[in-house]
Amino acid sequence: MAEAIYGVLSGKARAHSAIEAHPEFAAKLGAMIAVFALVERDMPWVVAKLTGMDVSDAFTIVSVFRAFSNRLDVLEELIKGRDPESLERQIATYFKGRFKEANRIRNKYVHASYVGDKDPIYIEPFSSDHNRPSSAEKITLEKLESELDLIRAVAVELYAYSRENRLPEALHKRLFPAHHRAPKS
Repeated sequence: MAEAIYGVLSGKARAHSAIEAHPEFAAKLGAMIAVFALVERDMPWVVAKLTGMDVSDAFTIVSVFRAFSNRLDVLEELIKGRDPESLERQIATYFKGRFKEANRIRNKYVHASYVGDKDPIYIEPFSSDHNRPSSAEKITLEKLESELDLIRAVAVELYAYSRENRLPEALHKRLFPAHHRAPKS
């Protein structure tokens, strides 16, 4: 019965976690958690820029919500109140997507069981949604590094926007295409 509820890999993982046997995977997971903390730290800065409120007020509002998904809900509600064509809404919508992408990756690894004796190992993410069956995924050190790099990129973009008032290049090109056209010869 437990196998049907928790999945084959979860049953094996209760006896032995592959993370303990693979320090290189553990190090990357630790780095992912640390880099995601940088992403999480920048949520109030984005809220402050979107609303024009003081950063300390944005920290207070966002900090009331423990779960990052609830903080994303606050950002979503603030975005809804903006003109759909406004620059602020387009920028906030972009960053909301980046926050969600980083959160999805982080959750996949943080809320998972790990099984395997060598690279690759297998993870089985835990889902509290009983309508969504959990499934095992093969993870190589290379794939883990690639997903960590994505979270790093989000952290860099958020810092550049919130502290240096710089937009990510891809977003800047989309919002201001005239600045990126090749000169006519």
